Amino acid sequence: MLRSRTKKLSRKNEERDGDNVMDYAGTEADTCRKFVIPKLLAAGWDTDPHSIAEQRTITDGRIVPVGKGFIRKTPKRVDYLLRYTRDFPLAVVEAKAAYKTAGDGVQQAKQYAEMLGVQFAYATNGHEIIEIDYAMGLERVVDQYPKPAELWARYRSACGLTDDIAARCRSYEGCSSGSVV
Repeated sequence: MLRSRTKKLSRKNEERDGDNVMDYAGTEADTCRKFVIPKLLAAGWDTDPHSIAEQRTITDGRIVPVGKGFIRKTPKRVDYLLRYTRDFPLAVVEAKAAYKTAGDGVQQAKQYAEMLGVQFAYATNGHEIIEIDYAMGLERVVDQYPKPAELWARYRSACGLTDDIAARCRSYEGCSSGSVV
């Protein structure tokens, strides 16, 4: 469903805007539809059991006193949560509009990754992708998103997971990379 919706939107946007990200000045949502989702799909994040969770709320929003009452501020939402399995998130992706830099989303991506306890975070503007790898302590520009198996192997290596523990993680029993959203 996500793939067919994205293809239709991508075709429509290509007809309207062309393919050059740098010439594109749409909103963050436009950037996600036109550039981010197709790259995540190309990496295989939509193939079972892997999944892409879009716009996941990760906090209820701060409560602020106002006069004699209280209001709740806007909740924090991660743009994309990349899940190796349904209950095992591996990475967050924070997207910014194409006219901004990918670096504009780095702090937010880091904050969400730390809140969720995941080892990998990505910040992008559709053209540039910055990877934050907490396991290796690296922050670098990458050309594409890693495939689920590649990210899983990096996670296993960094955490020293043996085959039996990794098998339990893959079958939803017994370990978590952080809060399950």
